Amino acid sequence: MINNKTKIAKIANNIFVFFVICFYYISFLKKVKCFCLKFWYNWFMKILAIDPGYERLGVCVLEKNKNQKEKLLYSDTFKTDAKLEFTQRLFLIGQELERIIEEYKPKALSIEKLFFNTNQKTATNVSETRGAVIYICLKNKMKVFQYTPLEIKTAITGYGRSEKKQVLFMLKQLIEIKKEIKYDDEYDAIACGLTFFAYNQNLDKI
Repeated sequence: MINNKTKIAKIANNIFVFFVICFYYISFLKKVKCFCLKFWYNWFMKILAIDPGYERLGVCVLEKNKNQKEKLLYSDTFKTDAKLEFTQRLFLIGQELERIIEEYKPKALSIEKLFFNTNQKTATNVSETRGAVIYICLKNKMKVFQYTPLEIKTAITGYGRSEKKQVLFMLKQLIEIKKEIKYDDEYDAIACGLTFFAYNQNLDKI
C-alpha cells in the first residue's frame, strides 16, 4: 500500500515538474517571439499613406528599414463611379483599403489633413471619407499620423510654400517610382508617406 502511494506521489510530482517546464518553455518562446517581432518592426516598417478623396483616393504603401531609404511597394489612384450614391462609393473605398491592409499589413497610417475649399459639399464628403479611412486603420490596430499640406511640402522640398511641380520634382529624387503615374492624388499619397518617415526617423519609438 505504501509503495503504491509512493509511486502515485512520484507520478504526481513528475507531472507537476513536466507542467512547470512546459510553462517556462512556453514563456521563453513568447519572449523570443516578441523580441523577433520587435526587431523586425524596428528594422522594417511598412506604412499606408492616403491622400483622401471620394472621387479619387491616392494610396500607397512604403517600407523603410534603419539603414536604407524608403521603398515604394504599392501605389494607386482608386476611383469611384460618380453615378453611384456617395454611401456606396464610401463602401467601395472601405473594401479597397481592407484589401490593401490585408495584403501589405502596414503598421501605421499617414494621412493628409483636410484643406477646405469653397465647395462645401465636396469638403464634407472628403471629410467623411477621411473619417472612414481613419476608422478602418484604427480597427486594424494601426497608428494614425496626420500632416498638413504645409508640413508635407516642408518635408519634401524644405519649403512649406513650394509649388506642385517642385514637390513632384523632389519626389522623384527621394524615391524610385517605377510606374507611370497619371493622377496627382497618387503623388500626394507618396509625399504624405515620405513625410511620415521624415518626421519619425527613430522607428523604435513609434
